[in-house]
Amino acid sequence: MKKYIILGITLFLINCNIFSSEQLRVLGDKNFPPYEFLNEDGQIDGFLVDLMFSLSNETGRMFDIQLKDWTQAQEEVLSGKADFLMGMKVSENRLRNFDFGDPYLKMDMVVFTRYGSAIRSIKDSTELIAAVEESTASHDWLVKNGYKNILKAPDYKTALEYLLNESADVLVVGDYNAAQYFINAQDAGKKLVLTDRLDSNYYAFAVKKGNKELLKELNQALSRIKKDGTFDKIYKKWFGEDLYNYSRMKDIYNGIFMAVFAVLLVMIVFLMILFIKLRRRTREIQTKNIELQTAYRHTEDLTLKLQTLIDISSKTIFKKGLSEQTFFDELLKASFKIVPEADYGSISLVDEDRWCFVSAVGHDIEKLRELDLKAEYMIDARDIKIVNHIFEENRKILPKELFEKINEASVRVKESMIVSMEIENRIAGNISLDIGENNPYFFTEESKKALRSFANIAASFMAYKNFLSMKNRVQEEVISAVLNILDMHDPYTKGHSKNVAVLSRSIAAEMGYAESECEKIYWAGLVHDIGKILISVGILNKPAKLTVDEYDEIKKHPVYGYEFFNRNQGLKDIAEIVLYHHERYDGRGYPKGLREGEIPVFSRIIAVADAFDAMTNNRSYRRAVSIDEAVAELKKESAKQFDPHIVDIAVRIIHSEVSLNTFS
Repeated sequence: MKKYIILGITLFLINCNIFSSEQLRVLGDKNFPPYEFLNEDGQIDGFLVDLMFSLSNETGRMFDIQLKDWTQAQEEVLSGKADFLMGMKVSENRLRNFDFGDPYLKMDMVVFTRYGSAIRSIKDSTELIAAVEESTASHDWLVKNGYKNILKAPDYKTALEYLLNESADVLVVGDYNAAQYFINAQDAGKKLVLTDRLDSNYYAFAVKKGNKELLKELNQALSRIKKDGTFDKIYKKWFGEDLYNYSRMKDIYNGIFMAVFAVLLVMIVFLMILFIKLRRRTREIQTKNIELQTAYRHTEDLTLKLQTLIDISSKTIFKKGLSEQTFFDELLKASFKIVPEADYGSISLVDEDRWCFVSAVGHDIEKLRELDLKAEYMIDARDIKIVNHIFEENRKILPKELFEKINEASVRVKESMIVSMEIENRIAGNISLDIGENNPYFFTEESKKALRSFANIAASFMAYKNFLSMKNRVQEEVISAVLNILDMHDPYTKGHSKNVAVLSRSIAAEMGYAESECEKIYWAGLVHDIGKILISVGILNKPAKLTVDEYDEIKKHPVYGYEFFNRNQGLKDIAEIVLYHHERYDGRGYPKGLREGEIPVFSRIIAVADAFDAMTNNRSYRRAVSIDEAVAELKKESAKQFDPHIVDIAVRIIHSEVSLNTFS
């Protein structure tokens, strides 16, 4: 009996709650699958319908969901006959009459034409006849952008029929998923070609302007079902696991993509400072990179099943020390992400009067590398070229034997897009992307812009590599010239700097330092006495004992050397090593009186090597001593003038060299 009483009370409370809740009239488009439509049983169905049922449960309100002609649905909400629309794309025109809730989808307007049509993009002409559903955001976009021949249809199904029966040139649909639904339903997939993705915008429920309280309630309910996972389940049901993962990860990968371009912009700024002649080029790269980012967004239709939009390795394209081969391999791979219609591709470089292939996808790179190609055979594509059936072009240009070899190494393509990489008005190579014979797509204007950006990136990379090589050669030659001046200025030190450099490098290597660090101490050893150029010859070569003032002047040469190198950003490390190479381990050295670990380790190494070579060579004020006597002096001054650990290593190296008859 108690059970029946409790059950009756429960039903009563539920009924009270239901009938006390205000019923909301919700409208949608009667034929906009998979979002809202009548299924085969005549029941309302779709992603938005499931979403509304969830929001109804969350708010405790009853929703009277009805599907109508889209124009009528909007008019009823604006007239107050209905409370809100389940979903509508946000646009500037609609914001005059509607308020929108929090966005829950992002839609791209897509454009299709018939297969085999000469139309490449709806942007080619505003005179094209465009089929579109009336009163949609797509319709508004066509009107706003000045298209004159708009063929209005009551629904998208009818609009598709207009395109198929050739009443229209193009079909404009507000969303890719909806377009695919209609196309598949008509079995028209092989008859149509996607030409554009336009007007990317958000999708949300909409109320008559000013109905803020209802919007607030719906937004809060939407937030709750997103947090508890209900929204995700509905999304997966209608759009699948891959698209769901793609949507959730999209912002992350966009962030990665932006990070890559941030690195690129830093590189461009650096090049602007170092290359006055390339200022104009770097400005073009910045502009093209923005276009490349836009082109990336337009390729989403070909990447819905991918969980990774950008290969992480693309972040290493501008990594210091990256080889040209790795760079071009990564660049070619990345190009297929940005130009998705391409199936194959290759990169080739010019070397004086010859050119060769360095990277390829689809084609046989090993066979291509074996070809003996003259530079005159390379296509000049400073202005991007689109070539149909490039093998026919090659037949006209290449000798018969060479044509047969390149033909054998390459796959068949119907269209190729080629761009030249330029450095100081010279063609440094070409990037070529190809579309296979059976691929229905063609290269778009966005893809041309994207490939141009890649060519600019590649040209800047090669120019930067050339600059670094030139900079290092010039720097070494300048330092060598200064050392020659020092040898003439102080004949007693001739060969001394080289000896100190070699021994210092050996000590550093024995201590486990990397090759780059060993090279640094080698250069520091070469130039450690460079400051003596500013010391009077009379003082440097004085055979008698120096006065206090003369010795104080001699002690300034590390400071002079430091000031010489510290002005160059790339030589600051060497400058510090030079400054402290006469400091003593016990703190009684100059110019700062540093002790033990306060002295940079490379300065401590040079101090030992400097002293050993000075003792074993003649000076104006004394004769050279033997190697054994010099080694004994190093040991005697260990932990006083010199670092004891470095002395031990130096002595081992010296004894080893003596046993090999290296020292005379």
